[in-house]
Amino acid sequence: MKINCVYKDGLNIEELEQLINLYFPNNIISEKPDYVFSFGGDGTFLQAINKYGDTPNYIAINMGSLGFYATWELKDLELISNELLTMKVSELSMLEINYLYNNKVQKHFCLNEMTIINPNKTQILNVYINGQILENFRGTGICISTPSGSTAYNKSLGG
Repeated sequence: MKINCVYKDGLNIEELEQLINLYFPNNIISEKPDYVFSFGGDGTFLQAINKYGDTPNYIAINMGSLGFYATWELKDLELISNELLTMKVSELSMLEINYLYNNKVQKHFCLNEMTIINPNKTQILNVYINGQILENFRGTGICISTPSGSTAYNKSLGG
């Protein structure tokens, strides 16, 4: 099994890696993992998605007090290791964002929302969804949210 981990700043990474090796002894650390463990909170989970995209399965371990996405706890690692291959997987809607910048296409994945903001001048953006033009947008910014996205941010913008 190919795995990788993303850690919140300030955690004892050596201790967490020992636990991973204990419960997942035959893992191979890979930059193209099948599973990504995120140790932290929702912010760490979102960083993991930004880094690895939509291909791997994610296991978000909550290392704080509150997590909407990170609902597993460190004590659950043994259960996860025993049931990993038979677990029901929750699918989340993600945005794949491709944009042209300095004549190069950039690609990012978003779980909550994507915003483009330039408060200093009007932007002219051609917005496509699945290769189909949605609109030619003029304004200082645009926010596109997923169903699980940042409702408060979207609502504050009038969405």
